[in-house]
Amino acid sequence: MTINTCDNYDLDTITLEKPVKKEDVYESKLSFVFQTPVITINKISNKRLTLNMNDVMQNFITEFDNKLIELLVSESKTFFEDELTVDDAEDIYKNSIRLSNKIPVLNVQYGSKLNIYNKSKDVLTIDDLSSNDTVICLLKCKKIQFYKNHCQCKWEVAQIKLKEPKIDKKCYLIVEDKDDTYEENSDNETDFKSLKIKS
Repeated sequence: MTINTCDNYDLDTITLEKPVKKEDVYESKLSFVFQTPVITINKISNKRLTLNMNDVMQNFITEFDNKLIELLVSESKTFFEDELTVDDAEDIYKNSIRLSNKIPVLNVQYGSKLNIYNKSKDVLTIDDLSSNDTVICLLKCKKIQFYKNHCQCKWEVAQIKLKEPKIDKKCYLIVEDKDDTYEENSDNETDFKSLKIKS
């Protein structure tokens, strides 16, 4: 599998399969995987993440969308009853970029096989993530869905690496004490988790 990045990618490898009816919509399969730069999570909802985009990622996604519009035009004779012009394709294609409070975002779905881990390669779950977390994601566009009046890409996140914040050394003022013998949860200390505060 080729993994593209926002700095190093080849959009000419993208091919669209002829749309096939799946339940109420038509789907055209494609397979394109890329790794995001370091970005932040805007929102987490049921089976969906909203990711804030930086300028580099926004430019890349715009180029990706433009490539798909180009493919829709070139394949329209095969796919549809009518041949599409560029204007037609731009009218029906719903761009991947959305705005959330004037910030460009990308909505991605996630499934039960989503892999999440941190710098130490500890396995995490979606519950370990929250808004404003800094992450790097592996995203996959695997299909375009065609509805009555528009079509759009379906993005899915396959893997997330949580970037943990670094300690700002300018703010870290405590000098390490070589005589400090404190050990967390030593036998002679009270376990504060078991204490309850009186009402």
